[in-house]
Amino acid sequence: MAYATRTDFEQLGLPPDALNALDMRVPGSVARALDAASTLADGYLRARYVLPLASWSDDLRQAVCGVAASSLLVTLGLDPESPTATLIRERSKEARRWLEMVAAKKIHPTVTEGGPPVDGAEVLSPPARGWDDVSIDETRGW
Repeated sequence: MAYATRTDFEQLGLPPDALNALDMRVPGSVARALDAASTLADGYLRARYVLPLASWSDDLRQAVCGVAASSLLVTLGLDPESPTATLIRERSKEARRWLEMVAAKKIHPTVTEGGPPVDGAEVLSPPARGWDDVSIDETRGW
């Protein structure tokens, strides 16, 4: 589950023109970056909260957008030494520091634990054969 939407990303991460250019160059890259950044955030959040979260605030959305924007630098084709690329990398570092501090209980974001399970495991087995009611002695005739 992504903690930020494309609309969040446009407001907290990269401008819409950049996101449109990314999706034209590599379709689905924006959604994939948000999913990957959310998964990274889960690694930090899991140290403190029961996942999945039912709700969260803009501070988590902003952190996810910061990490996702940095991962898209290469796809966007920005010069790594440009002021924009430097700013995006710094925002990503800030976001990761923020997540570390959340995990260490030094920052307290507004989140609600206990969302519905996502991609939970389901156990399937063949139907019972009736052996559970029969003792070993009865099956061998002893």
